[in-house]
Amino acid sequence: MKKNAIHILIVITVIINFCAVPFAAAKEDTLKTIGYNAAYKTSAGNKVLAKVGDKNITVREFLTSYEYGPAFTKREKDSKSRYLNYMINEKLLALYGYSEKVDTSNQVNSVLSAITGDIASDEMFMNEIFNKIVVPKKELDSALVQKGINYNIRWLYARNEKMLSAYQQQLKSGVTFDSLFSLQLLNDSVHADQRSMKVDMFELQNENPFLAKVVDTLKVNEISAPIKAPDGYYIIKVDDIWKKLILTETERNKELHDAGLVIKRNKSDGISDSYVQKLMLAHNPVIQGKAFDILRSYMGGFVLPKEKYNEWKLGERLSKELDSLKGENYGGMKLVSLTKGAISIDDFIYWYKLRDAYLKFDENDFNGFSASLEKMIWRMVRDHLLVASAYAKGYQNKPIVKQQSQWWKDKIVYAVVRDQLANSVGLNIESPSSIKMADKDQELTSKILHKIIELKRKYKIQINENILKEIRVQDSDDPRAVDYYMVKKGGTYPHPAFPSIDFSWQSWE
Repeated sequence: MKKNAIHILIVITVIINFCAVPFAAAKEDTLKTIGYNAAYKTSAGNKVLAKVGDKNITVREFLTSYEYGPAFTKREKDSKSRYLNYMINEKLLALYGYSEKVDTSNQVNSVLSAITGDIASDEMFMNEIFNKIVVPKKELDSALVQKGINYNIRWLYARNEKMLSAYQQQLKSGVTFDSLFSLQLLNDSVHADQRSMKVDMFELQNENPFLAKVVDTLKVNEISAPIKAPDGYYIIKVDDIWKKLILTETERNKELHDAGLVIKRNKSDGISDSYVQKLMLAHNPVIQGKAFDILRSYMGGFVLPKEKYNEWKLGERLSKELDSLKGENYGGMKLVSLTKGAISIDDFIYWYKLRDAYLKFDENDFNGFSASLEKMIWRMVRDHLLVASAYAKGYQNKPIVKQQSQWWKDKIVYAVVRDQLANSVGLNIESPSSIKMADKDQELTSKILHKIIELKRKYKIQINENILKEIRVQDSDDPRAVDYYMVKKGGTYPHPAFPSIDFSWQSWE
């Protein structure tokens, strides 16, 4: 089962749950300085920053792309201009793709359909759940107090009990925590910020309640007892505890707003679980045994090592089931029955192919493999019902959904064009070989450059420099800017929160 080339779009580093929560709306439609707040919810975001042929890059598209995009342009002078130029390059290649009818391919339409369904179901969630949650003032006041308590913490990490025991013995014998901390950075080849953090109590309680309880009991320079976690053991040291000085009214409002979003997100998790449960019960989904057996054997042939596939006799099981069908097309078999309609084996395979980079089967034993497949089927049913519900309510026609879908369509068409150019120089961007890769990368860069020069002669480009100056971004001209990506995992299709420029443009700097 060949992975879809569009998987290059999906780079996961930081994950959020059901939806990408927008910042609060700004009060004015036009602002002297346009930031993300204004761009997302007001007419200021509709201002046209640049025209590329018949494609407009609005302030809203630029800011959502920039704020969630790679940091390499943000570390250089004229960060906004640099970033915009790469957006223009991608629009040019997308225009070329449209002229070649790339957008009519099944490859583009399948990914776009999945993303549009996710955006529509997110909009439904925001409208029917998230925006209806009211956070009591008492909770906000408590959160503000917790946000004022800040910690500098570091930790020693042990992958197993043997390493943990070694740390404990050294600490007992008088070796300092600082010495062990420096030594682990050297031994594990990690940076200090990968074993340390500055965090406030509110953030810590929301991200890791157990760790928050431990840290709350420690004094400055105190070292915790070992903490067992799924990936190993941790020994924590609190280097500093401090409280924020009195906040200005603007700072206080921002802290309250940020805390309110987190509290609403936490409250919405439980409500959304109940919403999904009711939706499932209303459609009474039932997995069909015979179809499940066929699908299990079919999927095993693609994802399992040959030895396990043979050991579990999945080939024999599949042959036996297919013989009983007497030539009937098993792909169209009903896999899940619903009160109204059904989901076929082909439907599951289509759903799986778009998500195989994020789905993992349990290959330890036959029962575990079967259970993991069943879990995936239920997740597919959930996704199917959520998107169907959103579409039935017309959320796919909401302006914000249509707008973001168009951004993604341009991005996907661009990605396919880039894949085609890469393949034309013999560069497999999914599983690159180390042999002559540098030469191939250079050849691809040259090919893209010549194509962009050609397209710039064909399509007129206009940039509104005055609007570009008005735009306010969080990071620019900052050599210390770091990559930070918000990626949606809990919705119906995992993908970056917004389309942003490719990492590959960094080689052009």
